[in-house]
Amino acid sequence: MTTRTTIQPVSRSRRGWRALGLLPLGVWLVASVALAEPRVTVHVRRDGAAADATVTVTDERGRSVSCETVRGECSLAGLGAGRHQVVAESRDGRRSEPRTVMLPPDGDVSLFVSVP
Repeated sequence: MTTRTTIQPVSRSRRGWRALGLLPLGVWLVASVALAEPRVTVHVRRDGAAADATVTVTDERGRSVSCETVRGECSLAGLGAGRHQVVAESRDGRRSEPRTVMLPPDGDVSLFVSVP
């Protein structure tokens, strides 16, 4: 006994609807990649205790993002993945040595900086 299966071509209109059904998924994937960035929390210490300072993070293109710590902690947004230089300056003008860090494309990142 032989079973015969006939394959019907999908009409153009049905193909179009199927493609449109996948469109939101594609838009979501592109948007999530475009919006992905690391969530950076900076912790500043001085003599082992939390210290308030201005923290500046500069990327390889020279673009800087800064934050002011409160009880030794602050958050930074708008940083992309890659190599960045971190410097902290305390309220009395003491600066940390510039330190190079690599940031991932996304996820939670903690940076610990010590000021003299």
